[in-house]
Amino acid sequence: MEARTGWSYGQCRHERLEFPFQVEAADGDQVRLQAAVAGFWREIGVRVQIDNVTGLRLRDRQTRETYPGVSTAEAAPTVDGLSGLWRSSQVPRAETRYIGQNTAHWASPEADRLLDRIENSFNRRETEALVAQFSKLFSDELPALPLYYPVEVTAAHKSLVGARPRAVGAPGASANWNCHQWEWTGRQ
Repeated sequence: MEARTGWSYGQCRHERLEFPFQVEAADGDQVRLQAAVAGFWREIGVRVQIDNVTGLRLRDRQTRETYPGVSTAEAAPTVDGLSGLWRSSQVPRAETRYIGQNTAHWASPEADRLLDRIENSFNRRETEALVAQFSKLFSDELPALPLYYPVEVTAAHKSLVGARPRAVGAPGASANWNCHQWEWTGRQ
């Protein structure tokens, strides 16, 4: 049986997977996260070269976007923010002076198509179905590996109708972000 790359499975060579992993050297939380992840990868045979740098070097767009290894990024994605994070046009490139939010450099025509449809949908069920399709594509192609998910708990009295959790990462959001939609029913 021939593989798509032109070599047969009988000729497969075993090579060790190895890559550099970079975080800001002065950021203790990132260094601890890096050590934990690198430790897990070593257990499955992946070699990691620790390549930590100064914050100044990480803030240089070209250096950051042309780094050939693994790095960490923080994001609190919302449905509204998906296009900025994952659209092909948002990949930082030399011709855009390395500006763009898609730092994973994921360029997927299917993701772009789904993001267009999500942005132009006014039907909640249709939007939810499209987000589910996007999530499946993301998990199949895995352009980034989410390590943890932030949880935010919001409590509201049962008589307060319309109060719901805010969009995580929404600019200027607060616990009462949608208070114009609240209604006090007076039920106990």
